[in-house]
Amino acid sequence: MKSKERIQLLDYGLVKKLKRVLDKLEDIYSYKQAFKEDSDTEFPYKIRYGLCGNSGLDHPDLEDYAESVFETWKHYSGYAKYPVPSHDEDTVSAQSLYHEHSENKYVNDYGKLRFKLAKHLIKQIKKDLKRYKNDSKGTSTAV
Repeated sequence: MKSKERIQLLDYGLVKKLKRVLDKLEDIYSYKQAFKEDSDTEFPYKIRYGLCGNSGLDHPDLEDYAESVFETWKHYSGYAKYPVPSHDEDTVSAQSLYHEHSENKYVNDYGKLRFKLAKHLIKQIKKDLKRYKNDSKGTSTAV
């Protein structure tokens, strides 16, 4: 789905939800360095949850939007419920890998990919919100 089509999925209520998601994703992404350095920094989110569960991107109203953004990520697994791919798709599915990392989804190579996805989501959501704002100028004060 192209960006223009993705924008058409949005309305004022979804934009408000998406802004909250964006804030949480940016906060999650800010902890990337702490995980990289194995620091003792306390992560204020549930490490057993993925990005969607921690940010609210898993809200049913945002499902189509989220999938359309996942599809633009070069590492996308092809499965919206588990967008972070397996390191070895021949032996381990993205879904299996998600459950294998049940203790902490933000460490190791798998965690690095999760942070790459967070960065991608942040970039795309900002771009889409800006486009939504520009497209709705004069007709709405939604953003």
